[in-house]
Amino acid sequence: MDLLAQLADYSLSRCLYERNLSVLKEHKDVDKDVDKDVDKDVDKDVDKDVDKEVDKDVDKEVDKDVDKDVDKEVDKETVRLNKNIHFWFFFVAKYGLEAKRDLTNESKEKIEQIEEVRKNTHMLKEIKYKRVTFEEDLMYAKNISMSTLKVLCMINHLSLVIIKNKCYYYFKYGTTTHLLENNTCTFDIKNVEDIERRYYFLDTKPLKGISYYKVKDLRDIGTKLGIKIDVGTKSRLKKALYDDILIKLNQMI
Repeated sequence: MDLLAQLADYSLSRCLYERNLSVLKEHKDVDKDVDKDVDKDVDKDVDKDVDKEVDKDVDKEVDKDVDKDVDKEVDKETVRLNKNIHFWFFFVAKYGLEAKRDLTNESKEKIEQIEEVRKNTHMLKEIKYKRVTFEEDLMYAKNISMSTLKVLCMINHLSLVIIKNKCYYYFKYGTTTHLLENNTCTFDIKNVEDIERRYYFLDTKPLKGISYYKVKDLRDIGTKLGIKIDVGTKSRLKKALYDDILIKLNQMI
């Protein structure tokens, strides 16, 4: 009797077990499908987030590369320069404001300029500037010299003004004048006469020989540079004025 009871209990338990197992399997299959759907949604979200982060990083890197040479536009007529100032001043003056976002062709542009100058070496002779010096300065200098910038203005018919301290350079070879002051390029300026009145004009050399100037010329230059032109009630001698002006210019440029 005990044995029959045990068998009956076993059969009942077996049925319940198989029924429960069937239910568990169904739940498990459902869970698998749910997990797959959840995983897909999660993967999509993760992929979107990763893509966003990658895009952000790429944008940042592109902006960094551009900003190394040219900062963001200050206004529609102004752009700030950071590196190889004189060359990039020439570059944006030649190609316009949009060129500030296309600074990847530096070497190509320099080679093209060298080729143009080789076809027009008479321009170098006019300012007594050696071709080899021009080419080396253009290709390798961290900031090209004023003589090299002058040649670029001549060959490309540009008018550029560069203000440094109380002095200015003016390379006048084009119809529109652009200004560089405090590493900021301003396009199409109209106040050149005011600049000429307020600042001392520099050519590629800061000062000519003393015999080139009259005392009045040196007094005018001294005034623009902030040099004392009189001692008490006495006017300073020509040689003393010239020497002080030369020292001042060497300190300023």
